[in-house]
Amino acid sequence: MTETFPSNLANRIPLSAARPAQLLTLLGISTLSVCGARNLFTRRFCDTYLWSSKSEFLLHRNILLGSYYTFFYLEAGIFDGFLMRLRDKVTIVTGGASGIGRASCILFAREGATVVVSDIEDRSGEDVVRVIRDSGGKGMFVHCDVTKEDQANSLIAEAVKNYRRLDVLYNNAGMGMVKLLPEMTEQEWDRIFNVNVKGAFLCSKYAIPQMKKQGGGVIVNTASNWGLIAYPHWPAYCATKGAVVMLTKALAIDHAPDNIRVNCVCPGNIDTPLLRAGIAAEGSFEEAVKTMGRIAKPEEVANLALFLASDESSYITGAAMVVDNGESARGGPTWPSSIYFKI
Repeated sequence: MTETFPSNLANRIPLSAARPAQLLTLLGISTLSVCGARNLFTRRFCDTYLWSSKSEFLLHRNILLGSYYTFFYLEAGIFDGFLMRLRDKVTIVTGGASGIGRASCILFAREGATVVVSDIEDRSGEDVVRVIRDSGGKGMFVHCDVTKEDQANSLIAEAVKNYRRLDVLYNNAGMGMVKLLPEMTEQEWDRIFNVNVKGAFLCSKYAIPQMKKQGGGVIVNTASNWGLIAYPHWPAYCATKGAVVMLTKALAIDHAPDNIRVNCVCPGNIDTPLLRAGIAAEGSFEEAVKTMGRIAKPEEVANLALFLASDESSYITGAAMVVDNGESARGGPTWPSSIYFKI
């Protein structure tokens, strides 16, 4: 079945964030209905206020004009452009084939961005592009292993070649590892640092010159609340995410003069394939949820990434913004680490 914005995202994102034309569609209101309502409103105004006093007439005339042009703008779809927070922006999302990355790609496209979906999972990445295009958005898929410098360089170059600019880079690709340090091999340590830290380094390295050339841009990184607080049995993961937080702050300082903002999101437990793969719960994911409490949807992190990518956050840079239901405020999770597989 074809997945579209109204059937997929609009049911999960607050209606206040949806575009007027989409809201009208969801409510079953056609543009003809809007046009008819506008005309009926005009006639009713003339009938009711034909003999009003001058002050009453002026008051209600202003109400009429405001309502009339509101109906007109809804008909024309002009408000759609006003409310698109990434209108005409070119964005890259690494790790865009699943989880937070997938939700962000779809949301960014819904908000007017042209989205370059990047991942090592070609089939899933192409599926995200299909969802975007089927819903009227624009995007393309580029295979990229962010640990390889030539591929990171090619990713940025491909986006600029096709769309002539790069406004937003979302370094989201990442991996987890639950293992005590003495049990970890050097190869495992290098692997998680390559994906979580080196990947952000390489993509940013090639994105920043392009952003400087065009007068500015935005970089968003996916860190973790465990880059701010430590947790047992996750030493390498905590170290990598702490590194991403500090890389974010350092880049923000270095490139503020270039009009490049750099921020990171620090998610807690999000319902993604990565989290599900790491949970044992002695039986099922559902049992783990009972122990953990509510687990966030990927869209809840995507909403924050959207805010940081948009001009709404124009005065925010060098920030590590937490999305963890207060977990870091409490000093850490309340469930035992034994619910996780050693992966």
